[in-house]
Amino acid sequence: MGNSEMLRRLQAANQRRDDLLAFIVERLRNIRDHQLAELARVDDRSRWFRAVSYRREGYALPEPSRWHDCARLYKQAARALCAGDLSRGAALLREAAAVERATLESVPGFIENKQTSKPAEIPDPEALQQIGSGEGCPVCSLPPDLATADEILACQDDAEPVRTPKAKSHKGWWDAAEDQQPADDESG
Repeated sequence: MGNSEMLRRLQAANQRRDDLLAFIVERLRNIRDHQLAELARVDDRSRWFRAVSYRREGYALPEPSRWHDCARLYKQAARALCAGDLSRGAALLREAAAVERATLESVPGFIENKQTSKPAEIPDPEALQQIGSGEGCPVCSLPPDLATADEILACQDDAEPVRTPKAKSHKGWWDAAEDQQPADDESG
């Protein structure tokens, strides 16, 4: 293998790494959009409180921190890619995409975000298919857009738990008489 072939392979590995990093940054922006939409619903209790307390289908507590796991995995994948470990980065990226799909499925239906993708619309990047086991690339610095992952991880504003209302007690006139009977005084 000559120098030109080695240079071509390094450039191809760099291109795959850069493509995967761009994909990660795009996914993190999408996740942040979802998180902000959910965060906006936390304070809009009038829209979901009653439905959540009665456990209506499609309603659950807004939980912006649900996005932490996939953001953490995408960040780890980016770090592995930047450290030169393409195969480890690709494995973490696949895992992060699976966690993101599951998280998207868990989002309550009343939280609408039309600008972001649906679970089935998360594509696998083409560069991911071209990476073999043990493949590497030259080390590079982390992209500055990776700070979006830190923004996602910093969000801790989940909605307060909602209690299910108790059934009302309907006492008849016969129950009221039992409640009013004095207790036996044993003091003598």
